[in-house]
Amino acid sequence: MISVDVLKRIFELNRNTIDINVEGISHEESLRSVSGANSLNWVLGHLLLSRNRIFKVLNHPPFWTGDLAQLYERGSANIHASQAIQMNEILELLAQSQVLLFNALDSLTTEDPEQLKKAAFFAFHESYHVGQTGMLSKLLGKEGAIK
Repeated sequence: MISVDVLKRIFELNRNTIDINVEGISHEESLRSVSGANSLNWVLGHLLLSRNRIFKVLNHPPFWTGDLAQLYERGSANIHASQAIQMNEILELLAQSQVLLFNALDSLTTEDPEQLKKAAFFAFHESYHVGQTGMLSKLLGKEGAIK
């Protein structure tokens, strides 16, 4: 069974990988849709919004809500430049949510294995999208974490 420490390590690695993948990418570049894929801006916003689902599983209030947040919901269209949140703001919100996430994970008990399994799924989900940030970084001509 996965432990809270392992989950925290996965989220820590995800955050570090995002930082590497977005290095040198401007907000304008983050809005580019490459090969029909969602833009880096959308993927980052989607990651942030997805943290709400993790918080729900951990019985904590959502972190990011409102009309702008819904633009990054699963199944939504790629974000339009006029509606997009600045990439540096999304990154700052991700950093803030990381602290809250670790606090929420600390409150997780092993008495509910289903809760732990659900949290593990969201760690996987986030890792999947973090991988997309690496590919999008490469497609934008940046080095990123993928060497």
